[in-house]
Amino acid sequence: MYFKLFICFSGKYLYNMNSLTLKNILKEIVIVADNICQKGWAEGNAGNISCNITEFIDKKINHRKYEVYDFLQPYRNLNEKFILTTATGIKMRELVSDTASCMLIIYIFNYGKSYILLSYNDIFNKKNLKKSKNLTPTSELPSHLAIHDFLIKTNRKEKFVLHTHPTEVIALTQIKKFTKEITINNLLWKTHPEMKIFLPDGVGFVPYCLPGSNKIAELTVKSIKNHKAIIWEKHGCLAISDSILKCFDIIDLITKAIKIFFICKSAGFELEGLKESELKRLNEKT
Repeated sequence: MYFKLFICFSGKYLYNMNSLTLKNILKEIVIVADNICQKGWAEGNAGNISCNITEFIDKKINHRKYEVYDFLQPYRNLNEKFILTTATGIKMRELVSDTASCMLIIYIFNYGKSYILLSYNDIFNKKNLKKSKNLTPTSELPSHLAIHDFLIKTNRKEKFVLHTHPTEVIALTQIKKFTKEITINNLLWKTHPEMKIFLPDGVGFVPYCLPGSNKIAELTVKSIKNHKAIIWEKHGCLAISDSILKCFDIIDLITKAIKIFFICKSAGFELEGLKESELKRLNEKT
């Protein structure tokens, strides 16, 4: 069944969207949030999600009706774009049970210099939903926006960003040997053949930076040019894709390969890994 949902706000139509498609996106976000909780990747308020949902919204917004915020730096390619994101301080388990109170939408305007915040309730206008809290965007907003800005600039199809804290990934980068991109990828490719099939370009690596900083955003964008997944040293992992479920699958695959490595080490064995000839055949397959 296909239908469009129109919502009136302050006497003007703000949104004209394929609500069924957007609802499916939200359902998949809930599935991923639940999965990363079960995996133990979302301690406390860890992890964040964002999605460029501009295509689902026909905007007619009077900025004067909202509180306007300014960015420290402009995101010019995000001008007049809508970014759905998790809020700061929320827990993924809370998102599963009460999506409306855990997500918000950022509308960017003024040539990418300013933004306003819209709530989940603003979109769906449901009377039975709890009143949304005074939410602010995820603390990793600079990285999310920088990535979305870059994806639009380079005409990439990915619209989802997932950042989470897989235990094995963080543990690996506590070992100095594995704080180089080439060393990490050699391990991942040799440990699990699926890595070479689904991530033939490997993963990117960003040395430790202050979480939520512009520096980590800058380095992540540089690395995302050639990769779909980035490991943040001593911090976690980030993936981009055209589906939030695919983002989860990418991180899950990386974590599985690292877990295999640690299991072998814990059992007292050195990882044998795939032979160079076997990796070559996988290269030919991809």
